Amino acid sequence: MSLKNNRRRPEMPSEEVNITSLMDILTTLLFFILMISSFSNYSVIGGSALISGTPSTEEKKVFSLQIRVIDANKGSVELGPIEGLSIVGREQFAKYLNRFFQGSEVNGFSKSITGKDSTEFLKKLKTELVVIKKAFPQETKAILSISDNVKYQDAINGLSALRELASDDKGVELASTSGQKETVRYLFPEVIISENN
Repeated sequence: MSLKNNRRRPEMPSEEVNITSLMDILTTLLFFILMISSFSNYSVIGGSALISGTPSTEEKKVFSLQIRVIDANKGSVELGPIEGLSIVGREQFAKYLNRFFQGSEVNGFSKSITGKDSTEFLKKLKTELVVIKKAFPQETKAILSISDNVKYQDAINGLSALRELASDDKGVELASTSGQKETVRYLFPEVIISENN
């Protein structure tokens, strides 16, 4: 009697491919691709109309306001250059700058502010910011530079003073270049925070 091998051949694995892990990988990659694309910088090309086919050499003037907080009761306001910018009450504002600030319209203006404590410093700072806001009612951006030795709460107080009026302050009456008036409680709400060099 011949011995036959009655053993069955081992079954081959099924032909189905498990795509669950593949889908997990693709979903994770998709998430990171969306994150990276949302952080990409999209540049906008600025231009001006050409007159008679000649290129424009005139640069657009940009409003620049920087507040430096050096200590809890010491800092400075830097504005400008303001030459060529649209200013409400230009003559009166120019007189104010020439009297209380140092500098010129071409190079910009600066003023050091010192108070006996942080409350007085912030009050003086806010007074200057209100004057600047009245001259530039359409502007909302400013830079806040903070020194390393400034405490966290003093930095927050400086940020609040730059962005809006305190709850007990009355609003600022702004007049646009067209003569329309409105009362607002904000000053420069779009603040870029940087380190003071």
